[in-house]
Amino acid sequence: MKQSDYLILLVALVISVTLAVILPKDLFSRGSLNQVEQVPIIRSYFPRPQSKYFNKSSIDLSPYIKISNNNNQQPFSPSTSN
Repeated sequence: MKQSDYLILLVALVISVTLAVILPKDLFSRGSLNQVEQVPIIRSYFPRPQSKYFNKSSIDLSPYIKISNNNNQQPFSPSTSN
């Protein structure tokens, strides 16, 4: 690289550093601070559900459902039953 190339790089570096320091201060320091809504704290404790709805005699909504009578022990080979 020639000496003039170093000078161009140095000038570009000085300009970019100056802009990187000055512009954020001007952009983010304008205006006042805004008030934001506070979110309630999330806790890991949950109250027990009512035993009227969740008890041993409740209906099981996730029973085992058998779709077919296929007893194929090799699922990736053709089935012998029709």
